Amino acid sequence: MSLKKTIFKASLFFFALSSLLCAEVSKEVKVESAYGIGEGYSRVEAVNNAIIEALSQLKGVSIAKEQIVARSVVEDEKGVQMQEGYSARLHALTKGRVDSYVIEDVSEFDGKYKASVKITNTTVKKSYVAPGMSHDSRRKMAIYPFYGAKGSFDIFNEDKSIAEVSHKFSHALMTQMTQSRRFAMLDREYDAAIGNEKRLVASRNAHPDEALKLGNALGADYVLVGTISEFSVVPSKERIEVIGEERYKLFITAVIDYRVILMATGQVKWSNSVRYQNAFEDNPAESPEFVLSHVMNDVSRHLSFEIINTIYPLRVAEKMGNEVVINQGGAGILVGEVFEVMKEGKAIQDTYTKESLGSVEHKVGEVQVVRVDAKMAYAQIVQGDAPKNAVLRKLSMNDLSQSQSRGEAVSNVVVDGGGGIKLR
Repeated sequence: MSLKKTIFKASLFFFALSSLLCAEVSKEVKVESAYGIGEGYSRVEAVNNAIIEALSQLKGVSIAKEQIVARSVVEDEKGVQMQEGYSARLHALTKGRVDSYVIEDVSEFDGKYKASVKITNTTVKKSYVAPGMSHDSRRKMAIYPFYGAKGSFDIFNEDKSIAEVSHKFSHALMTQMTQSRRFAMLDREYDAAIGNEKRLVASRNAHPDEALKLGNALGADYVLVGTISEFSVVPSKERIEVIGEERYKLFITAVIDYRVILMATGQVKWSNSVRYQNAFEDNPAESPEFVLSHVMNDVSRHLSFEIINTIYPLRVAEKMGNEVVINQGGAGILVGEVFEVMKEGKAIQDTYTKESLGSVEHKVGEVQVVRVDAKMAYAQIVQGDAPKNAVLRKLSMNDLSQSQSRGEAVSNVVVDGGGGIKLR
């Protein structure tokens, strides 16, 4: 018996896109073809041996020789009826793994038959691809509820439990961090809701492709944790005799310690203690819950800006005449804020550790934010220049807001080619 085999493998990728709200399914179609040549003293025996040879080339397909013979086959010169009989039997014997069968040639020579056949095996592998920007291009971060240094805090002259304050603060911080679009933020608060959705997807009520979403949960690269040492919102009123009116003010104090931890090793990558103080006029018509939400957003905005600016300082993405585009938008930037424009110079290394301390920065101008979109902000140059890719450092920080380092080294950041970062 002579043997001639050729195996063709082709991978075709099809992406079924319906909308961002629907599952995106990637299909990998693998087509594997095998050729077999067989000899025998009859047409059936030759074809039978050729099929055995071809099947031996297909991974995962194996059947006994005596099973293959198509007993109901009626031979003819062209072998058409023989081919139909074999196709049906092979499909059943291989449990569908062989989906195409062709007798390419049967010839007779010196009292023997020689047959060549082609068998094709097609497999389809599906996988779920999350819509939107790939998580591989951004580091993944999870925020866990902050601890409390004491059981309750003074909010509008009422004791609010640490659980309530922590929940509101973590929610506000998650919003700020997500809108910065610098990290792929992972939810760790609504596990029950996600669990219910997974049970629905795994049930018979869901389309089979929906089950591809299971088993894709992401683990965090970095975990953000912290302790709320102080958080108070104290209302006060004062009478202005000149105009005969009473004005209401709110005095806010927050002391928050936080850490950014590398999940894989437990190493603390960055740690800071933020002391936030502010005072602004209160509107008695607004509910305490509304005001507290505003306060939480203000405090979380300050903290998230510090975290993100340490890792991803704002930069000038584009310059258009006297206007520049800032590479971040969302709730983290406010109209009216002023930023110093810093041009980077020589990179500096620590004398002892040889680690990078960053680059020397020289102020070359100032810009003021005039418009904020979801992903970008626009600012006018109010002083000097603002070249493309220059670093922006906030100038108009609240004078009462302070941030004090805990004494640990400033985080050094490496930005990789995909846009992700490494804290070291």
